[in-house]
Parts: sequence; C-alpha cells; structure tokens
Amino acid sequence: MKHEKAILFMGEKMKNLLFISMISFLLCGCSVFSKNITEQTKPITIYMENEQYANSLQQLWIKTYPKNRNALRFVKKLQKDVDLRWSDDTFVRNHKEQLKPYAITYEYDVPKHMIEKDLKSIYTPMIMQGYVFCYRDDILKKQYHQENIETFEQIIEKQIPYYTNYLDYNIYPFFYDTYHSRFMKEYRIKKRMKQYKQLIQQLNMKQSTEYNHIFYEIEPYVCGLLYTNDGFEKSESYKKGNLRFQAFPTWKQKSLPLPIKTYGFTVLEHCKNNVYAKQFLQLVRSQEGIQCLLDLNIKVPIIASKDIDCFDIYDYGKKELIQTMNASELFDHKIWMKESEWLQQNIYMCSEFASILQNYVCSNQSVDQLYQSSK
Repeated sequence: MKHEKAILFMGEKMKNLLFISMISFLLCGCSVFSKNITEQTKPITIYMENEQYANSLQQLWIKTYPKNRNALRFVKKLQKDVDLRWSDDTFVRNHKEQLKPYAITYEYDVPKHMIEKDLKSIYTPMIMQGYVFCYRDDILKKQYHQENIETFEQIIEKQIPYYTNYLDYNIYPFFYDTYHSRFMKEYRIKKRMKQYKQLIQQLNMKQSTEYNHIFYEIEPYVCGLLYTNDGFEKSESYKKGNLRFQAFPTWKQKSLPLPIKTYGFTVLEHCKNNVYAKQFLQLVRSQEGIQCLLDLNIKVPIIASKDIDCFDIYDYGKKELIQTMNASELFDHKIWMKESEWLQQNIYMCSEFASILQNYVCSNQSVDQLYQSSK
C-alpha cells in the first residue's frame, strides 16, 4: 500500500513537472514568435523626394494590401533608418556593399540594356533621363519635303538646320565608338576629330556656346538634342503635335546611341522586413505601378517597346519618347576605371575635351598641332 502511494505521488510530481515544462516552452516559443512577427510587420521607410509619386504609390499599396495599409512610410529627407531609397544608377554602382541583394519576378521586366548585369540583384530601375533627338515635323515637311531624318548625310544634303553646341552630350554621339574603345589610340582620335570638323563645316551651322533648351522654337533650327526634363510639353510646338522624337540619325552608316541615366529603387543592407520590401518592388513594376509614373508625367518610364500598348498613354510625345530612348544606351562608367592613354587623362573628361574640340573646329590649327599643345 505504501509502495502504491509512493508511485502515485511520484506520478503526480512528474505530471506537475511536465506541465511546468510545457508552459515554459510555450511562453518561450510565444516570445520568439512575437519577435519574428514584430520584425515582419514593422513598417518600411522609403526615401522619395517626389511627394506626388510617394502619395500615388501609398494609395496603390493600400488598394493592393488593405490589411497592411500602414506598412509603408515615405520620407522626403534621407535618414539613417531608411530601408529603401530612390537613387540613380551611379549611386547604386558606387555603394554596392551597402545594398541588399534580392530575387524578384516583375510583371513588366526592365529591358536588358537598361540595367548593368552586376546591378540586377540590387537595383530596380524605373525611369530614364538623358538627351533625345527631336525635330520640327511641320517645318521639315513644308520646307524640306521630308517625313523624318534618318542620317546626317541627309541633313547635310538638304541643309536642314541642326542645333548643336560644344557641351559634352552634344559631342558624345559622334565619338561614341572612341569612348568605348578599350585602347584609345592617338590616330583614331585624330581621325575622328577631323571627321567631326568636316561634319560641322558641312552642316554650315553657327555653333552655340550655351545650351538653349527651346532651340526648336527659334529660327532657323529644325532639329537637335533635347533633354527629357526641359519642360518641352509647355511649348507651342509640342502642344500642336509638331515636336517629334526619334532615334539619333546615323553617321557614316553607324548608329550613334545617346547616353542615358536611370533612376529607381534599391534596398539598404540593414532593411529587416524583406517581405514588404519585395512586395513594394513588385508593385512599382506592376502595370498600375508604372501607370503612376505616366499619370504624373514623370519622365521617362522604363517600359519595353513591346509592352507600351499595355498602358494608357494618350499623349503622342510620351510614346515617342519611350520608343526613342529605348534605342539609347547606358553611359559606360567603366571606361573611367580603365587605364588608358592621354585621351582619358586629359581630354575626355567631358568639358575639357569639349573645349579642346571647340578650339580645333574654330581655329586654323591642325589636329596634330592641337594634340601636341594639349599634352
């Protein structure tokens, strides 16, 4: 009897110990679980200066994820606790170690030539900016009996007034293959400079030393390079449908891609809420996310040419800009990282080369004399 009571006592004691252990385990588990939940539901902070765009994305997020309506917090000033930020491709390239890689499938992919391979896992480009070729359609048809401008040889033959100046973006297309040459040989530079001077003389145009962003409204100019953010939509030429955009004309049967920059979103390394971050990046490159850019006239949305008709674009200029800039290329910043000869070190630092080229075109100096004097 005593033995049976002892067994019962020990059984009750073991039950109590098991009960206490189970309670402790559950409490501990709940604590860990609560911590994970807190991290996953913590709002993410996004740096975005454009308040209208931020509001538009906020509303789209609430519409898409109503149960997590407070998951995004936009700020106009850069802060230490920012999880995602709007930046350009230069920042992304120079701060890779501060950015978190991610794998995402977008509804509308970024065209391959609009993002460098080594940035794909840390950068979501949204818009592109740069210079585009434009022309006055009404003047071209009425005075020169041309439907479009395909080559510089055509511009020379018809003596179509082409606006240009010596800023680096104007000379870049003509020296495109030289810029991208790994070995910048002296004879190639001299040859190209001679060709450029010959082209300018054949165009028979007075060179401008300052950029005039409304050159297309000024006689006698018919065509030239226009920056995408110059507010051309307010011009009478654009309102009447006379300002048109197309790929840069070829020269000596070579295409001359114009250089562009891109802007978009990237995730900072310290971002804890990967779920919200990925959902947000998927949202901005969804149909409705890209439509936000179009509706707010934020130029120029990155949309593959094959996908343009999937969006509500009623302005002729917006469509033409996207198609035109899809023929552009990212500026190759890697060329500045390569060791090369005199050209990179002294001349091709944009403005300096532009100045030297201007002196050559306007003076009677030979290219050999100019080359020697600039060393």
